[in-house]
Amino acid sequence: MFDLKNYRLSLVFCPTDMRQGYNSLSLLAQHFVGVDIGQCKDCVVFVSKSYTTAKMLWADANGGFLVTRKLKSGRFQKLLGQIDAGQLMEVSSKTLLKYLDGESIVSKQTKNSQGI
Repeated sequence: MFDLKNYRLSLVFCPTDMRQGYNSLSLLAQHFVGVDIGQCKDCVVFVSKSYTTAKMLWADANGGFLVTRKLKSGRFQKLLGQIDAGQLMEVSSKTLLKYLDGESIVSKQTKNSQGI
């Protein structure tokens, strides 16, 4: 697995078209949630409209990464919170790995918080 311990890990709440590649997804991250992948500080996870595929996007000093995770069975949890679509939910690496394995995670959102 990749070492993402120095990155802020975020899930995007809005389901995304998985036909998009690195360039399109990095533009979505910047335009809709204000994350510049090129700054090498963030790893953003987008989930497909069908909730069966996720794409992780991040960069380091040498270039960008795009990793696809497709579940063999089941779906990724639909994360519902009292936030607008397109916002981020920051997660720990342990929580992100659970999510990418198809496990359920608990989402708590407050008016002033975007993370768990």
